[in-house]
Amino acid sequence: DYVAERTSPKFYTLLLNSIHHYVRMSTIYSDISYSDCISLYANLFVPSMYINSLTIEQKVNIVSMILGNVVEAFADEIMEQHMDVIIDDHGDSINIEVLQDAILKILLEERENSYDRFIQSEKPQKKVVIVDKPKPTPKPNQKTMLKLSNAFKKSIEERALLKKRNIALQSKNKTLTEGLKELKGMFLNQITTQKEQSKLIENLRLELQRSKCENKSTMTQTEELRGEEDDELFSVRYVEED
Repeated sequence: DYVAERTSPKFYTLLLNSIHHYVRMSTIYSDISYSDCISLYANLFVPSMYINSLTIEQKVNIVSMILGNVVEAFADEIMEQHMDVIIDDHGDSINIEVLQDAILKILLEERENSYDRFIQSEKPQKKVVIVDKPKPTPKPNQKTMLKLSNAFKKSIEERALLKKRNIALQSKNKTLTEGLKELKGMFLNQITTQKEQSKLIENLRLELQRSKCENKSTMTQTEELRGEEDDELFSVRYVEED
């Protein structure tokens, strides 16, 4: 619904007012006026040789058109490529950078398209002369944009590679953590078993000691009984001899 409203004046008014509010609250331009804010953003999408010839109304129209295209393209890309990331993996901070790279890429493409429109608007006014000479070298602005575009694409590829490596490292770390947890459990079980064995050995030692004491006591009682029997037998023999 938000994207569908991009053709309405209300959409542009809300969008531009929101940008103006953000610039004042979150950047060094705390006292910037609405018209200066529009000019600031128009400078990003209009070649410097044309910017001074535009009225504020033309700048508003250009910025509104470009931002509307960006919103639509970004929404389409989210629906086609990033919806599963937003829903299932929104806690990963890397995905925020992926989305930032996606919208930055769209902004750069819109800037190239805007530059091309201004360049194309000048072509019919120029006299076409066919000469046999090498093709003219690109203008500095075009060279710069090409370098920026190539560098940005390379940055996206490197970031995607880093994300894959990070996922692989996270998987490996998870495996190591589970293995460490299993080893810890085995170690605790071994300690428990050793404690039980030590307790059993101590009980056996006490039982053996108690058994020795009982045997010793029994032997003593037996010897006493034998002594009494011997004394009694001796007394009987002595009487008979008399």
